[in-house]
Amino acid sequence: MIYEHSELSRRAAGPRIAAIGGGTGLSTMLRGLKKYTDRLTAIVTVADDGGGSGVLRREMGILPPGDVRQCMQALANTEPVMERLLPLDREHLKPAPKGLGDPRGEVEMFPDAWTVFEQTAPIYMHGMIFGAMTESFCAEQSARMTAMDSATKSATDMIHALQLEYNRTRQGAITQEITEIIGGASAVQTSDY
Repeated sequence: MIYEHSELSRRAAGPRIAAIGGGTGLSTMLRGLKKYTDRLTAIVTVADDGGGSGVLRREMGILPPGDVRQCMQALANTEPVMERLLPLDREHLKPAPKGLGDPRGEVEMFPDAWTVFEQTAPIYMHGMIFGAMTESFCAEQSARMTAMDSATKSATDMIHALQLEYNRTRQGAITQEITEIIGGASAVQTSDY
């Protein structure tokens, strides 16, 4: 946890960098720069008019969002992860416990391999999709908790700043009142002599 905190502190104290450009180069550069500073600004050009970008520009009259999306993705705290579901590779199979033989070798199945695959593949896919959805839900909840924690911290800081301002104003009013009382008492004393 100390490493993570010091890493965040180092990045937050990093230089302010503005990157101007477009295409794959800008998003690649931003992906590397975000390791050193959190103060990144990307100015993304959308002047591309070839390929799919040209079709969007000519036929739909909109600016192509591809480069902007890539830069936003590069600046995000998390990177997208892809996992291969099918076909299964034998080299990814875990070794079987002793006594069950080698899973990479030939296995005799009853009734036949295709029937076993037809029955197990949907269960496997459901499990993988359920796992991905569960991770997505947990990540969303984590992001919400982080956002609420940040909002709570900001509100606490704002309340503290307002409390200080209120105390300064109140103290100033009290000091002014005391000064006026002392000045009035001093004037009364001087007029008595």
